[in-house]
Amino acid sequence: MLTTNNSDFKKNSTNDFGALLQKMHAWCPNMETNTSIVEHRLANNQPVDLLVEDYYCTSDCDFSGFSKIKQANITDQGTTPTVVISDRTDFDDCTKVIHVVPKESTLGISCREDVSYGDVQTAFALFMSINHLSWNSIKLITSIDASQNQANIQYLAQVLQAKTQFYSKEQLLQTAINYQTSPSLKNNLGIGNVASSAANLASGKVIFIPEFSSKNVSLALCH
Repeated sequence: MLTTNNSDFKKNSTNDFGALLQKMHAWCPNMETNTSIVEHRLANNQPVDLLVEDYYCTSDCDFSGFSKIKQANITDQGTTPTVVISDRTDFDDCTKVIHVVPKESTLGISCREDVSYGDVQTAFALFMSINHLSWNSIKLITSIDASQNQANIQYLAQVLQAKTQFYSKEQLLQTAINYQTSPSLKNNLGIGNVASSAANLASGKVIFIPEFSSKNVSLALCH
């Protein structure tokens, strides 16, 4: 959901868009140029439209000075730029959009050691494409500790420039009760779900889209 609530916007005299990007660990194309454009307009009280996912509206993120809009109001007409803070890729065709992607998402993964690098990356790419999600949003990749030395998971983490976190079966049992059990996985690892359980445990949040499986790879995502 996209926020339209005035309470999410606080007053600020600095208009430091660059600091906001750093605070959100965000990726933005042409970051230096776009930061300069936004800060210049805000400092001179010129309009900058803003669309931000509500799950990025935390108390320490200041969006004052922007004019909040709904997605339906994004247009390529006129001269006012639109900052979109979202992990979704639905804005790639809008030339006036400055797309800010916070690197805040947690990816849970489960796969065997013999699954190829290519199959892991293909499954991940398909998962993100189906759900219209940016690769740049992944901050952490997490799984069971039995997989911590798997080269295919380490490779994906390197590609995404993401950190890794692994949990014991006993730790994952805390969140596994929230998700569907795989009998074969339970026979092999002693736990019926890894991807969703690990993402849930690492982020402290339940997965926000259904777990996805392809090419013997299971993936789940939490904000």
